[in-house]
Amino acid sequence: MSGTGAGRAKLEASESGGSPEDPLLRGASRATRFRPYLSAIDVAKLASERGPAGSFRYTTKLSEYLCLSLPVVTNAIPLSYDLPGEWFFRLGWHFALDPLFIDQLAELMKNLTLADIEHKRNQTQEAAPLFNLERQLERFSAFVRLAAQINLSLDHLLRSGCRTLGRGS
Repeated sequence: MSGTGAGRAKLEASESGGSPEDPLLRGASRATRFRPYLSAIDVAKLASERGPAGSFRYTTKLSEYLCLSLPVVTNAIPLSYDLPGEWFFRLGWHFALDPLFIDQLAELMKNLTLADIEHKRNQTQEAAPLFNLERQLERFSAFVRLAAQINLSLDHLLRSGCRTLGRGS
């Protein structure tokens, strides 16, 4: 496992002292090494915990996984239903460090076949265009244009004497 996220300390604490079943914790990896690391794996895991604000934390990892056609293991988070294609392995409603989720993940890994992985890998192509740079720039530009229009509208309302939105002067 690569990375230095919040779950690392819990994984380190769960190590049994060198057992072959312990995860190999590589720590942070340089950006130049990230693609080769990802190319060496068959299935990726998406963080599925809620962040401090109560929303799910989605990272740039998703676009990186799709770039390499990696199927993704996660729990039944909304994102896994929002994106096109059946390239997610969804494991119940438990969060990643919940013992039930860990049991489900272990069961998946024990029974996963190359055919299962290849089937999911083929499904990633449906979602990959969502992370195309040109399409992202189009969507972001539309957002910026809308934000600029709203700002102009608010500025106009404030200058015209309307101090509270939704009320006349």
